[in-house]
Amino acid sequence: MRTLLIALAVLPLAVPLSACSDDKRETETKRPTRIVCSDAGRVYHDDFATADEFADASQGYLNYVSQSQQGRVRVTGNCTTYPSDMPPGWKPVIQGK
Repeated sequence: MRTLLIALAVLPLAVPLSACSDDKRETETKRPTRIVCSDAGRVYHDDFATADEFADASQGYLNYVSQSQQGRVRVTGNCTTYPSDMPPGWKPVIQGK
């Protein structure tokens, strides 16, 4: 009986906290995905995917919608992707261009 009373006393405190954390995730703004590919320390591809689409890795390449190229891009090689805002003065490095 005592355990039930404690659980009933704590439950109203836990519900508002969980609702608050869910609201935060829903209103959180999406960040673009940065795609950096390098070989032997040389960066040969540095670009950003749009915020609403993540890079899709498949069959040894990445497919994504580029912010700088205004369209779909496919890149191969040793690539790293991570959420990031575009730095001021940043210029893209596009594989094959």
